[in-house]
Amino acid sequence: MKVFQKFFKDNQKLNANEIAIETDNNKFQTLNKFLQKQKTFQSAEEVIGTWIDGKEIYRRVFQISSLSDIDLTDNLDTLISISCTFQNKNNSQWRLVPWVGVSNNNYSFASYAGSFYINYVNNVWRLVWQAGSDLTNIKKGVVILTYTKQTT
Repeated sequence: MKVFQKFFKDNQKLNANEIAIETDNNKFQTLNKFLQKQKTFQSAEEVIGTWIDGKEIYRRVFQISSLSDIDLTDNLDTLISISCTFQNKNNSQWRLVPWVGVSNNNYSFASYAGSFYINYVNNVWRLVWQAGSDLTNIKKGVVILTYTKQTT
């Protein structure tokens, strides 16, 4: 704020559409557009920043209704983060995956255990599920991936 005070009087205000900021690769956009993009999720692959090695960070959101394998991308370089949540068919629970149940009453939670891994198959990176029978009975879910791509 002190930088702005050198150039503007105390009663002068700027709005977010009047401030241009540099994003990646010498591209400029308004501060307002930049801030909106940071809190907007879409299913299409989108650039959301720059990784420590200078590569663009991509985000992709998958809305799912079953635990079918998901084709992610063909040129994954660094997987930065992945998160998954889903709701069971009777709407009574949301679960974070990976999920491991623990019981104090000798009831087996093996059918509720589940996870996933990322595997390179047939020239594409694929999310592959590993889930017990009760965990596969989902109504809907979301997988959010952030990653960098290989450069040629």
